[in-house]
Amino acid sequence: MVSASRWRSAPAAGGAASGLAPHLRAHWCADCAAEIQPLHAPLTSLTALAAGEGTFPVYAGARYEGVLGDALQAFKYRDRPDLAPALASLAHAAAAAYVGPATLVPVPLHRGRLVARGYNQAGLLAAGIASLSGARVAYDVLLRTGQTAPQVTLARQARLHNLQGAFVVAGSRLPRSVLLVDDVVTTGATLAAAAQALRAAGVVQVAAVAVAAA
Repeated sequence: MVSASRWRSAPAAGGAASGLAPHLRAHWCADCAAEIQPLHAPLTSLTALAAGEGTFPVYAGARYEGVLGDALQAFKYRDRPDLAPALASLAHAAAAAYVGPATLVPVPLHRGRLVARGYNQAGLLAAGIASLSGARVAYDVLLRTGQTAPQVTLARQARLHNLQGAFVVAGSRLPRSVLLVDDVVTTGATLAAAAQALRAAGVVQVAAVAVAAA
C-alpha cells in the first residue's frame, strides 16, 4: 500500500505528464497525478438503479484503484480528513456541469457511525466542492434512519435490501435540484436509495457524484 506521506495538498515540483487537467495537478504530487486517470462521462450503467423513481446520472472522478484507492481508504478509515480538498477536486471536475444549479446534499452517516469516525466523509467532500463551485450545501435535508450493515461486505442485491427505508427527507422547503455527494460508488445502491427518498419527497431533479467508481 502506498504511504500516506505521498499524498499532498500543496503543489509538487516537477512537471510529469498526467491524465489530470492542470488545475487538478496542484492537489497531487507528480507521481500520483500521473497515476490517476479521470472518467469523462456519466456512469450510464448505474443510471437505472432507482427503479420506479426514474433514472439519474451518476458521475465519478476516476477509477477506485492505485493511489486514489489508497487515499480514499485513508480518508475514510484512517483519520485523514485533510485529504478532502484533493479528493473533492476530482469530484467537482467530474460533475462541473451539474454543480452550478444544484444544491449539494452529502450522503449522511448514521449518528453512531458519525460519532465513531468523527466526521462524515461525504460532508467534507461536499464542502470542498462548494468551495470550488460556490454551490450551496444542505447538510440536513437527508437523514439516515438506522445503522445498516457496512455496504462493502455485501453483494448488490443484499446492498439494495440493506438500504430499504434507510433514508428520510427532513424539512418542507426542499431544493428543486440536488447533486448527491459520496466518496465511492460501487453498485450505486446507496445513491439509488437516497435518490428515491428525495424524489418521493418532491425533489424534481437528482444527480450524483463520487470521487471514484469501483
